[in-house]
Formats: sequence, structure tokens, C-alpha cells
Amino acid sequence: SVRNFTNYFQKHGIDTILTEFINDAPSEVDFTPTAENFGQETAEGLFDCVAICNDIATDKYRKILVDLGYYFDNFSAHNIADDKFEALIFEEVLKMDTECLEFVREKYVKHLYVFVQHNLDEYLALQTTELFRLDEALQIITWNIDDDRKVRLLAFTNDQISIVGKRYSDAVNAYIIIHNFNEEEKQHLYAYYLKYGEKAQTAIATLAIEGVVEIINNNMKVDDNLLSILIQSEAVTRDQKIMLFTMAIPVLNEDTCKIHFDELELSDLKGIFIKGSGRRNYEKSEDVTTILDALKLNGWIYEYRDDDRNNEKYIIVKNRPQSKEPKLLD
Repeated sequence: SVRNFTNYFQKHGIDTILTEFINDAPSEVDFTPTAENFGQETAEGLFDCVAICNDIATDKYRKILVDLGYYFDNFSAHNIADDKFEALIFEEVLKMDTECLEFVREKYVKHLYVFVQHNLDEYLALQTTELFRLDEALQIITWNIDDDRKVRLLAFTNDQISIVGKRYSDAVNAYIIIHNFNEEEKQHLYAYYLKYGEKAQTAIATLAIEGVVEIINNNMKVDDNLLSILIQSEAVTRDQKIMLFTMAIPVLNEDTCKIHFDELELSDLKGIFIKGSGRRNYEKSEDVTTILDALKLNGWIYEYRDDDRNNEKYIIVKNRPQSKEPKLLD
């Protein structure tokens, strides 16, 4: 009986005999009235002793602790078995507070994320810049929880965080780019802009616009969709737009080149790609000269020269003229 059990416990504590009794007892044995029948001190003492006893069967261990109805507000027990410690977490015997969190971090690190996940709201409510741990945050933001809670957690750090190769949500990527950006990842983000979600793309575009000088100076590869955004941005100067376009020529094709001519308001240059023998000329300007130099350098045109009928315009030679072989005389 529970009465015999408790009487024995009061005299001998939890020893091998009592452990065997617990393990062999029917599951329906009820320890709920222990405090009422034997006093609060005895009930609390039983609770404390059961909690650190690894020899009790886990199902009985769990039931006794739940029946007694207490929880730890100051926990410092060492060497509790894994299954028992998880029972303490899932039955909410171990409460999330600063002391318990620090203790679990130090002594039961393998159970830390189970403890945090089961008490996530309490964990977030505890956070301060002193209690915050970046390694924990980087694990938590991979969980299937709402983005608001992830962002709340990241707000406690200004450290740089990598997003390359990670599987963070779009909102989390965007937040990190804005608040915790890793400077070494600029080139990757500009080049692989389309691999990211809409919110992250907006953040990357803002970053690129603000860093357009760096992009030009370091000849950074820019995704073609991001290039269009830069060319159409009012925050990017005309000279910068022309430079960005000429830098991209080696990786453009005819269709993308035409799109950028329209964006640069140089649609007339699309005539370069019109097939046929008709003579075409193009208005001279500093921008056009720069572009034609770049097209020639990259083999898109063979040559350009002043139009002998109108020195305000250029004539473009798309392909190298065919040479005529001289005939040999007999």
C-alpha cells in the first residue's frame, strides 16, 4: 500500500527494497494524497528523493512525480539518467528560469534543446544580452516555429551571422541581412540573388544599391535580375549604371542585353542585333561610346566609326569583313 510505502520511506528513505516495491507496484497506485496524509515535509522529501533515483522504472518515476505535484524552482542534481531527465522536462517538473537554464547548459547540455523547445516562450521571456547564447539562437532559428519568435531572439545580438548554405526562412534571412550581415557573403548574395525569397531579395537589393561603388570597384558578379534593379534605381548614378552594364556584358545574351538597353533608355542600340544588310547609324554620346567600346572589347561587334554622312552618329560593323584572296596568275 501507499501508506506502508510512505512509512517505510520515512524510516529508511529510498533504498533497494523500496525501489523494487515501486517497480513491482501496479500502475494505478496513487501518491496524490501523500501531503494530506503524511504532511508537506514528507511529500516534498519523497519528491526530491524520487527525482534523483535512476533505479525507479521511468513510467513509475514519472507518475509519482506527477502525483506529488511539485516542481523544481532551484535544481542542482547531478548524474540523472537521460530518460529520467527527459521526464522532468516533459512533465514540467523542471521549470525554465535563469538558474535552471544555466545549470542545464553546464551539466545536461545534451538535453538543452529539448528543455528549450518545451519551454520556448519562457526561454524567450528570460533572454537578456547577458543570458543570450548565439549558438543556441542559430539552432532555434532552424526550428519549425513562427518567424516573430526567431526575430525576437536575434534582436539580442549584433554579431555577424552567415546565411549561405543555411535553410533559414525568408523573413529570418532578410532580418540577418539587415541587422547581422556577414560582410564576406556579399559576392555570394549578389550572384545568387534569385535563390533567396522575396523579403531577402529586397534586403539584398538595398545592400547592393548602398554598395554599388564597391560592386564596381571589385568587379563583383551580379545576378541579371539584380542588375536590372540597380540600373533602374534612382539612387544609382548614370555613370554607375553604364559601368554596371559594361561589366556584365561577358555574361549577357542578346535578350538580356536588349532588356538593359531599354532600361538604360538606349533602345536604339537594339538595332545592333537586327539582321540584314541595311545601313544603320546611332546617335553619338559618351554613354554610347563607352558601351560600344565594351561591346567591341568583348567581341559583340567588330568595329564602330563615325558616319561619313553625319558626324553626329556612329556606324557599327557587326562582323569582321571577309577578306578576298588574291588570284594567282599563270
